[in-house]
Amino acid sequence: MTSIHVAIVSPSSRAHIFPSLGLCREFVRRGWRVTYVTDMDHAEFVRETGAEPISYAPPSFRSEKWDHVLELPPSDDNWWRYFGEAAFPSLLENAAETVRQVSPFYESNPPSLVLYDPIALAGRIISKRANCPAIQVSPNFAPLENFLFWENGACRNPQPLVDFAGKMDSFFLPFGISTTNNLWHVEPFNIFLLPREFQYQADMFDDRYFFAGPCLDRPIMHRWSPKYYDGTPIVLISDQSQVSDSRYFKLFVAALSNTNYRVILSIGEETPELELSPLPDNFEVNRYASHLEILPHVSLLICQGGLLSTLEAMYYGVPVIALPRSPDHAAVAYRLGELGLGRILPRHTVTIEEIRGCIDSVMSDHTLLARVREMKSTVRGCGGAVATAEKLEEILRKSVGVECSPEH
Repeated sequence: MTSIHVAIVSPSSRAHIFPSLGLCREFVRRGWRVTYVTDMDHAEFVRETGAEPISYAPPSFRSEKWDHVLELPPSDDNWWRYFGEAAFPSLLENAAETVRQVSPFYESNPPSLVLYDPIALAGRIISKRANCPAIQVSPNFAPLENFLFWENGACRNPQPLVDFAGKMDSFFLPFGISTTNNLWHVEPFNIFLLPREFQYQADMFDDRYFFAGPCLDRPIMHRWSPKYYDGTPIVLISDQSQVSDSRYFKLFVAALSNTNYRVILSIGEETPELELSPLPDNFEVNRYASHLEILPHVSLLICQGGLLSTLEAMYYGVPVIALPRSPDHAAVAYRLGELGLGRILPRHTVTIEEIRGCIDSVMSDHTLLARVREMKSTVRGCGGAVATAEKLEEILRKSVGVECSPEH
């Protein structure tokens, strides 16, 4: 009896890795062999799920264009131009180097199935070489066919991405992938880690698109406990992972100093705490604790609008105020507003008065809070990792006749 070996390939970013860790844990629980291609900085997160990290060293690549990207609001016409100049060369170089480094392992340990993030191009190449099924697993909204990004409720193709499409096609040719329009490629089956109810125009997507919801059963280190039990509302403030922006946090310190809120600044490991000192008595800093520990005690999340952060908040019935940093974040923020689950503030121009007014408005909006409670039930009712594993078992039985038994 043939056992299952699932290979997962993801970009080396917490925003892409963390959403899939719950899948790893469920697959391992079922006795599957799970290998996960990641860099050495994230290998331990993978190992804690029981999966086997296949570490590679990504090429060193730094463009000064990233500074322009971080400074521009996502609505600026130049955002995509600078992003393309900064990210696209790195995307192709990283994929080629990943394939070069991990191919010997997968030649000796062929996978039954490859799950890959849509921007982890190496995953498609690994599945091609292994002659096994490939499935995209995305931590973002599903795009409409032949389009890529959602903006203000509509799906479109930013011109710099269209200009990049031919380069992607040329990149794949030496690896035996001769199809065109690879930028818009979808697999026969694709997994999206959000509820169908949160997806834009969900009725436009057929059975190739499976909306699993968030898979939050990932290992966490227990590093936080509530310090106050007086019923004071707690506001959790976070930002994009692996990015340091002390100005963003200082704005909230100024807005919420000595107010009737307890405030947790989740600054991660990137922002020097000294840049925020001294903090008012109603503030505390979180560097290492998972938001999955903190959110059950929180009344409001303020963040950049990442989809994972937003869905974690919805899972615990916490409304969100989003200050988007990128078009991906802006799409989540727009959907939050569209569904009446939160508010949007302009990150680059917001004032202290706007912050205070928005927080008070959300906290007193009983209709909004009721909608958040409804979405909490929806998110918790999604099949998540269990339903995803069952779908994959069905696909493997039909496509290659693999029986879903554990390895011995």
